[in-house]
Amino acid sequence: MNPVSLRIPAPQLPLAPAVPGAQPAEPGYKQFADLLIEGFQEVNATQNSANASVHDLLTGKDVDRIEVLTSVQKADMSFRLMQQIRNKLVEAYREINQMQI
Repeated sequence: MNPVSLRIPAPQLPLAPAVPGAQPAEPGYKQFADLLIEGFQEVNATQNSANASVHDLLTGKDVDRIEVLTSVQKADMSFRLMQQIRNKLVEAYREINQMQI
């Protein structure tokens, strides 16, 4: 699991238009919300894995300290990436909300 996997593979999974009342996405298309949910689940899995590694280290199990450090850093980086994506989405929402029609 790495934070790079949160990228959208554009050629394989183009976004379907999110228009209210629109028809469901065609097969092969993913909804933007589904992509976000998958990303959040990956970040959560990374966090849980890092927590388990730290728990194993602290309880005296035979765990490589470098692997624990690496998993914690990966979890931190993926969380920060998710946080930046959230900030950009909130910023875009506010910008769209302030548009005058």
